[in-house]
Amino acid sequence: MAETRSWTDLSSNLTHLGAVRLADHLDELLHPGKGSPELTLGCLHEFTHHWCFHSAVGFAITGLQYRMTRAALSGEASAVDRIQRDAVAYQTVTAVLRPLIEGLALFAEFDANTVGSPVATAPMLAAINLFSGKAPHILGPAADGDLAPLAGDRAATLAMSLPISVHLRTIRVSAAGIRRKVNVLATGLTDDPDGYLLGYLGVKSMWRDLRRGCHRLYNETDLALAVLRGFFFEDRRLVDILLGSGEKDMGKLANRIVGHVSGRVRELARVTEADVARIEAMILDREPTDSAQWAAPLHVSPARWRAGHRAYTVLLAELDAEPARVAESADAELAEGLRQAFGVMLDRRHIVRLGTAAVEVTVGRRGRYVVRLGKRVLLRGRAPDAPRQSGSGTVELVFSALSSGLYRAIVVYGPESAVDIVAPGIAPGDAEEMALLHTHAHPGERYVELFERMRLVVDSVLDATPHADLLAIVQAQLPDVARHLYLDSALNTVPDDRLRDVWRTLDAGGVYALLDYDRDLLEALIVLGAVAPLLPYRAQLLNELALHDFPDPETILRRLVEIEQRTGFGLVNADDTHVLVHV
Repeated sequence: MAETRSWTDLSSNLTHLGAVRLADHLDELLHPGKGSPELTLGCLHEFTHHWCFHSAVGFAITGLQYRMTRAALSGEASAVDRIQRDAVAYQTVTAVLRPLIEGLALFAEFDANTVGSPVATAPMLAAINLFSGKAPHILGPAADGDLAPLAGDRAATLAMSLPISVHLRTIRVSAAGIRRKVNVLATGLTDDPDGYLLGYLGVKSMWRDLRRGCHRLYNETDLALAVLRGFFFEDRRLVDILLGSGEKDMGKLANRIVGHVSGRVRELARVTEADVARIEAMILDREPTDSAQWAAPLHVSPARWRAGHRAYTVLLAELDAEPARVAESADAELAEGLRQAFGVMLDRRHIVRLGTAAVEVTVGRRGRYVVRLGKRVLLRGRAPDAPRQSGSGTVELVFSALSSGLYRAIVVYGPESAVDIVAPGIAPGDAEEMALLHTHAHPGERYVELFERMRLVVDSVLDATPHADLLAIVQAQLPDVARHLYLDSALNTVPDDRLRDVWRTLDAGGVYALLDYDRDLLEALIVLGAVAPLLPYRAQLLNELALHDFPDPETILRRLVEIEQRTGFGLVNADDTHVLVHV
């Protein structure tokens, strides 16, 4: 079966992992640490999307869609201005954040490691649970000089971090891992409408800015990822601008959103080691993300943090209430299900879907059921409350990002209703863990379809407004605005007199073009980038290049370092002892 493209839907936070085939991968993904290695990087990428969207800003963007749809279904003429205002906010923030969203996911895929910090991000924890597992013990020197199992917090951190670090290094420098990064670095900016390279270069520059204030983030790249995600996606000031701003002028509102995100990018240079330590401590203490304690280390004033929280609370109350009016001509089914759907969306955003498959489901007497995938009996069980039914159904393999053990569960849907949730790893009677999984009234695809219907309803109203042309102009300008925002960050070390040439080169062929389309240099850069943050030593990195059969590693490294002198854009810096890789 051909692999389909992976995606994560911003509105529903539903994940689709194109490489996962339940017919082949179900058993291994149910067992900790046994997932196929080739699934690792794609899963890390989509897990990072899911993690970013499960946030205050992700909730606010989804809330904008619901608010626009309810206003459109009301049929009131006075609602048009509100819909236009929310449409500008939605279109602007999604366009401006899209490169960042992809850049963070690529950073997780190609760069994130956890070594010295006890903090691991949600995507990293999921990767540990699925692909590497934890070491049963860590050996260290005992008092008598022999090796013995270590104990304590440090041992626990190493037991978590070392297996995944080895696993990720192996995958990233494999032929498949190198090929994934080549696809990003060798694509010209003009051929990249989703902003993969644009966002990746921007995020690598943001990482460099963070390192100036906290040097350990060069090695602790997973912790750097946590800081970046918090800085942009838990930003209550942005939530307030999106939901609570009184700005009615569409152009000014768009400029305000763009200006705020641009200001946040610049603010990263002011993050200190104390800020990072505070963020790390609050993650370990499980400080609720709506707590005002996050405001200071994320560089948001307490007053603005509270304003964003209020705006979101008002939105929740508004969308939880029965609509004041629904037009007779409105989509009755959509109007009726909208309030319930919003609650379901909030309740299920923490669910990560690993895979799905079309199956045949038969539920007989007393809830006994059989699930068949092709000719194979996939599952048998008993669900006393399930009604009798038979026909085409769906199974989904899911886990909750809020679960302490990230326990996987198989969710069975028959042709008429949900049938059962089977979670082999959860102890019988663990009601708290099971409750996390009971958020699926329908298969995930149903919610993606719902949001598509919502979009069509809102678009039909917007297309009929007197300001439709102005909305189209704003939307058409946004990709170029985002492009300038992230290139300004990515190229902030390039001398002004060389900026235009670097920009044109990246447009033509990405980083590959900066290397004069030398495939050896490109692949060597990728190998060094995968290894250097954990092992930034020249001798070891030259040896790594030799192990990958690069001829004359010294010359390869020298040529990579010289790219900055030749083009003005630094890819690698090196001295007699250390090597720093920036891309």
